[in-house]
Amino acid sequence: MRFLSVWKISEVILGAFSRAVPRMVL
Repeated sequence: MRFLSVWKISEVILGAFSRAVPRMVL
């Protein structure tokens, strides 16, 4: 199933995005 790998990749991207947003705001 390819959906699982896509979900994992999107989870990693969301994690990095949520960590980068506060730096850009501050």
